[in-house]
Amino acid sequence: MPLALIVHNVSVDPLLPVHQRVKSLHGLMPGREGPLEWSHSHEAAIEYAENKLFVYYVRHSGLMSLLVVAQTADGHKFLKARCDAEQPDTLLALPWLNSANARPGTVSKVSSVRTSPEN
Repeated sequence: MPLALIVHNVSVDPLLPVHQRVKSLHGLMPGREGPLEWSHSHEAAIEYAENKLFVYYVRHSGLMSLLVVAQTADGHKFLKARCDAEQPDTLLALPWLNSANARPGTVSKVSSVRTSPEN
């Protein structure tokens, strides 16, 4: 059974085409000694979702929405919320982390829960 993760923030490259802008997904999950920060690169998250290792959710209009793997006409895979039409609008609407805060692949103890990303 896949582990469910809620995406709270994304790191992006706003200069890329819309389907390639999300570079990594970030969130918090409960741990024994407090919340654990997790971060997956966009490519790894796609692979994890396809292999049913993780399922990712985002909050949209107060409800949880599942992230699904979609594909462009030219074959580029990307994540988008099930409620999105063609583009990953819900993911791109999440708070953005700057590159100094984004470390894909890390899981570490968080001393305090941030309610908004650093700019």
